[in-house]
Amino acid sequence: MKKSLFITATLACSLGVNFSIFALPTPVPQVTPSQNSLKGEEGQGEQSAAMIESAQAAKAYVDGLDKQEYRESWTQGDELFQHTISQGEWVQALNLSRKPLGQVRSRVLKDQRPAWDPRGLPKGAYMVVEYETSFENAPSSGELLTLRKGSDGTWRVLTYQVN
Repeated sequence: MKKSLFITATLACSLGVNFSIFALPTPVPQVTPSQNSLKGEEGQGEQSAAMIESAQAAKAYVDGLDKQEYRESWTQGDELFQHTISQGEWVQALNLSRKPLGQVRSRVLKDQRPAWDPRGLPKGAYMVVEYETSFENAPSSGELLTLRKGSDGTWRVLTYQVN
């Protein structure tokens, strides 16, 4: 498996900052209608629990980033994420890209989408969580996280992007 680290930063005026930080050997899961829901009442309960648990995990993760707990964010990430980028590389990337955005002024959940067994990734449950985020130095931003449910039932961040 080839390791890849993608970091792009574009500063447009003093108001616009666009960057992405993610470490993944394959693309972010694309959600198709057939992957988007489970069938039956049992499946609906499972999906509701998955939505709540993954939203809580995503929120805890970005709260840690807000406190500049970059080393901890790597430790809390999914094992595939950890095998793709070293802790040192991750901390350096966040220090160069996320830290200059300043403090978070507001963050609102914009969207949340489930995906199961996406092509190119290990089989399992995934969740894409998107926030509308206003940073001190980038007021009109957004954050996009992909989470994967581990074999222990815990949701962990696989990718993180800010734009």
